[in-house]
Amino acid sequence: MSYIMEPPIKHIEHYTTPHEAVGVYHYRDGVSVARCKYTATNRIYISNVFVYTPMRGKGYGCRMVKRIRESFPSAHIWVEVTESSRPFWVKMNAEGYIDEIKN
Repeated sequence: MSYIMEPPIKHIEHYTTPHEAVGVYHYRDGVSVARCKYTATNRIYISNVFVYTPMRGKGYGCRMVKRIRESFPSAHIWVEVTESSRPFWVKMNAEGYIDEIKN
């Protein structure tokens, strides 16, 4: 299956592409990490989201998700969440940084 997979256009210094992985970008900024994967044309699934423990609750997760949105401005960004992380993702959705919570 072939998708149109635009690379990130901003904050590119925070992205790497795993060896031989097509349409996958790993975000790392020293405090937070996430995996961004194209699942269809212009649709990105964010997974493996993590903020290092001593830095949690200080806005770094929000900064990361905002940067991902800025990096893929026209993409439909979606997530699947655990109940413990749902309030964070509901906030990210309300602020327009993600488009959909699948579960």
